[in-house]
Amino acid sequence: QITSRTTGAGNAGSIEILAQNSIAITNSSLSSSSQSQQADAGSGGPIILQAPSVELTDSTVSSLTVGSGNAGNISVRVNTLNLSSVDPEDLKSLKITATTSGPGHGGDISILGITGSGSRAHDVTLSGLSSIRSETLNGTGTGIGAAGNISIDSIRLSLTTEAKITTSSRDSTPSFTHSGNAGNISLSASEAILVSNSFVTSSVRENSTGNGGHITITTPNLSVNQGGLISTGTTSSGNAGAVTIAGESFSSGTGTITASGTAAWAWVSSTWLSRPAAVRSCVSLRCS
Repeated sequence: QITSRTTGAGNAGSIEILAQNSIAITNSSLSSSSQSQQADAGSGGPIILQAPSVELTDSTVSSLTVGSGNAGNISVRVNTLNLSSVDPEDLKSLKITATTSGPGHGGDISILGITGSGSRAHDVTLSGLSSIRSETLNGTGTGIGAAGNISIDSIRLSLTTEAKITTSSRDSTPSFTHSGNAGNISLSASEAILVSNSFVTSSVRENSTGNGGHITITTPNLSVNQGGLISTGTTSSGNAGAVTIAGESFSSGTGTITASGTAAWAWVSSTWLSRPAAVRSCVSLRCS
């Protein structure tokens, strides 16, 4: 376990793991947190993993704030990234997560190429109930912080066997009227994205008045199958986010792309680069 934490006005330190060849983390945790609820609370430190190959198995990488300090960002800079959970009953099953339960903003999660901003990872694979999550969890009557965004820039991205990329806004205090917004999800792959028996979602739940995050997917080839789901939704008063897809080819056997809500607008649009005039707007898009 590697932990960086602040409980006062000072900022927490960063966690940086840099390797020339590979990083393998199994049954372990890396965490950064800001745990002061004072007005001058310090921010959590960033977490950076950088290596040609990174493999995380049944481990947790987390960033948290419970007060006014912002959570630290999580950045994974790689050529090849594999996230897998071989023991889903284990409390350490694979998660990369950024959470705010206070006024501070949640941290952003970014996966990109090894040279940093503007570069792409080659292959990013999530499998076996692994997840990347960003959440705002208001429950104290003081939490209004927005959740962080999730972005993945790669050549190929694959989600299989119930893997999840998700953002959410929740509020367990019905009388509280200023919930934080869920983070946005941006997935960009220059060759292909596969969502098979897996989920990419942004939601507004419980009593939250925050808005859901937008999901933006950019790739020449998108495949959503075997019950795969790309979805924004709301079961509360906050608006669901939009789903926007740009690509050349889309295949969906038993997969669904949807935006829905009980009390709010929802929007799905798709632009296929080979047919630029074909822009569809609907509440539910299911193609084969």
